[in-house]
Amino acid sequence: MFIDEIIPLSQFAHLIYPSDTFFQPVIGNQGFDVEVFDGTGKFIDRVEIAKPHDGYAKACDNRLVEERGFGKIRVLDLGGQLDEPAPWIARTANDKSLKDYGDCTLVLVAATLPPLEQELQDLEVRALELVGKLNGMVFKAKRAFLAVPTLGKCYAIEG
Repeated sequence: MFIDEIIPLSQFAHLIYPSDTFFQPVIGNQGFDVEVFDGTGKFIDRVEIAKPHDGYAKACDNRLVEERGFGKIRVLDLGGQLDEPAPWIARTANDKSLKDYGDCTLVLVAATLPPLEQELQDLEVRALELVGKLNGMVFKAKRAFLAVPTLGKCYAIEG
């Protein structure tokens, strides 16, 4: 039920919270996905996690896998894994900037495939470029981040 929240959370939480932090997913239609507690059980934060993607393209690709056993072949520039989801991330960030997450930490997750060693530097440059674009947005949140789990980094968005 929480796969879209828990997997990204497990990939970035250690970058912005202490190691003894406890995370409790919350079911419902509230404006956050997870409550955060310190090692003593004291409430410290709420987190709203967004993992922007092209759901229609993913569904079409899944149908191809079912029909023929493999999906769409994707060819990317070395380090260009963020090029495709960047517009989705920006659009989601814009939508999130219109909502009130004043009592939450907002995290946008940039899901990419594990990069090759040769593309790590280019992928990080593109992540920083994307953060630069997101920095122009003002979020009604305690703080906002772009998490790139495959880089093991969580970048603060300074709106």
